[in-house]
Amino acid sequence: MALFAELSQGIVFAVWDLSLTLLNLVTPNRKVGKVTPAGCSGEGGKWPEFIPPKEGDSRCSCPALNAMANHGILPRDGKNISFKEMGKRIHETYNFSPSFCFFVPSYAADMLKKKYASDTFDLAELDLHNGIEHDASLVRESLINR
Repeated sequence: MALFAELSQGIVFAVWDLSLTLLNLVTPNRKVGKVTPAGCSGEGGKWPEFIPPKEGDSRCSCPALNAMANHGILPRDGKNISFKEMGKRIHETYNFSPSFCFFVPSYAADMLKKKYASDTFDLAELDLHNGIEHDASLVRESLINR
């Protein structure tokens, strides 16, 4: 039954992505400076101030998520982030597809054995081997300690 559910979810994502791709082919491109939605960080090229992480802040191997926390798009301390919030902020900040912005946080929730709809996480929790950190990561501990 779990295999059927995973297969069904995969088909839904494929159809969703294909639909978005076809829609993008017929939708006019956004003008330069108008890609970020109104009212969101980065609108008109104006980004929140960069503040480096402080002692006790949570960061992970993903520079994109760390940049979002350093600019206050995600909580600056990198803690207690809901999976839904992460997807929404990735979409607003990087203009990634809605399917990607659902899939990645959903995968992260599964990887951490948490509930996508209700749980939160700290960025450092994402650094599980073969999660974000994997054998090809330049920040992999065994690579650093050679």
